[in-house]
Amino acid sequence: MPDVDQGIAGLAGAIAGGLIGIVGTLGAARMTGRAQEQTQRAQWRRQVRRDAYSQFISRASQAIAVAEAAHQAARDNTPEAAESYKVLVKAQAALEEAYVLVQLEGPAQAAEAADEAHSEVLGWKINIGWLLEESPRVGRDRALREAAGASLLAVDRLHDFTEVCRELLDEDEKPGRPKRPGAGH
Repeated sequence: MPDVDQGIAGLAGAIAGGLIGIVGTLGAARMTGRAQEQTQRAQWRRQVRRDAYSQFISRASQAIAVAEAAHQAARDNTPEAAESYKVLVKAQAALEEAYVLVQLEGPAQAAEAADEAHSEVLGWKINIGWLLEESPRVGRDRALREAAGASLLAVDRLHDFTEVCRELLDEDEKPGRPKRPGAGH
């Protein structure tokens, strides 16, 4: 019977070894799956942010171009000034949608930079409106000055937003990067 006991012991050892191998393989597969899931999620998240940033940049650029034309028409008091302003209002509404998306998807740095650019374009639009209505409350000279100032700041703030986004996207590509404060997204 000692041969039977040794055979059973050998069989039990083979079974135990096989089970350990299976458990190890399953554990490794699970860890690989988790790592792959995290990588895919990070890539998806980066793409969502990239899309939000590019949409904001595109719509802000369009709004700035339209605002420049509306500003010039309002400043020169041309017959097309009112129509140019209506186009600006639509461009500002499109920018608003992109702005909300960045506020939702972006980390704090992107949201703050978008807020500054958005505010300048909005302020520019408001001042152009004051020029068109020749608001006695504001006065044409003040509206002209403020519209001119907002035009310069809008372009600068859009540039700042673009730089912040570029840095954030580059940072997202770095392997093993530490979490940024407020980067819960």
